[in-house]
Amino acid sequence: MLLGKKTKDGKTLQEFMPEKFPVEVPVEHIFSIKVLTGKDKKIELDPDELITPLDLQDLGSFYKLYNIKEHVKQLEIYLDLQSIQDKMLLESSQFIENIFPKDE
Repeated sequence: MLLGKKTKDGKTLQEFMPEKFPVEVPVEHIFSIKVLTGKDKKIELDPDELITPLDLQDLGSFYKLYNIKEHVKQLEIYLDLQSIQDKMLLESSQFIENIFPKDE
């Protein structure tokens, strides 16, 4: 389950990705990770332990990294939407400046 921590101005994950679902998540945009096991045990994991983007289509390496051996009922990945928005603004500003350079 991919969830998002709202931005400062209240934007939600659905506003960022209304129709597309990502196949991987860059680690710098993960706010928190929570696991619900088959035995209804809740585990909160430290996203700072991730060193590569989280591949949402193959979670085997993720389970191995965090040493999760029991059945996972639900995996919740909370995105930091503010950091995503900040990066999008920076990247789009640089893109526009490359197309329309400022007069010197």
